[in-house]
Amino acid sequence: MPDVNHASNAQLRQAAVDLVLRSYENHKSHSRFQETQRSWFLIAYFSVAGVIGAAVLNRLLQSAELRDNERSIMIVALMSLVAAGFLVGMAIVKVGVEFRRHYHQAEGIISLLQGSGACDDFLKSLLQCARLGTSGDENKGVRRFVAKRFGVAAIHNYLVSMIIGLEIASALALLIPDPRWAALAFPAATALAIIILHSYRKIIWDSRF
Repeated sequence: MPDVNHASNAQLRQAAVDLVLRSYENHKSHSRFQETQRSWFLIAYFSVAGVIGAAVLNRLLQSAELRDNERSIMIVALMSLVAAGFLVGMAIVKVGVEFRRHYHQAEGIISLLQGSGACDDFLKSLLQCARLGTSGDENKGVRRFVAKRFGVAAIHNYLVSMIIGLEIASALALLIPDPRWAALAFPAATALAIIILHSYRKIIWDSRF
């Protein structure tokens, strides 16, 4: 009977090790997939915004005066892009949070193994090399701040916010001929979009578990 129990314990331990390994690989692969998804969302939105924006700009550059119905259609199209931009921005933020969740779960597995008494120095070094690692987590101080504020996820949000700001400024230019209003609306709308998306990120990050 002791031999049977010993064999069962060994099998359970091996099954647990295999489960941890598969869990780590799952978190690692999913974190990278979330990075790819962010780019897909951004490319899709830029493509649609580029086509509609080019059509609006092409009409504005024509010498013929805008008719009221054309102006209305352009404003509706631009505001629809603004709404789509916020949805895409929120999707990018959500995917970014999912990346961080998988990343931290994978790193947590490594940290627990390194802290256990079952690891010698060589194995601990190997586990350290197995960490996913990002510039925002590995750097300290100012470098850490810059890496996080200008990481891929942050830049994606800035780009979407700038396009939203440009669309709002363009719609305002169609409503109010004075270009100064559009010049003021662009940075204000861009900053507001950044704040909204950052606030949304904080909400879902705080409730991720």
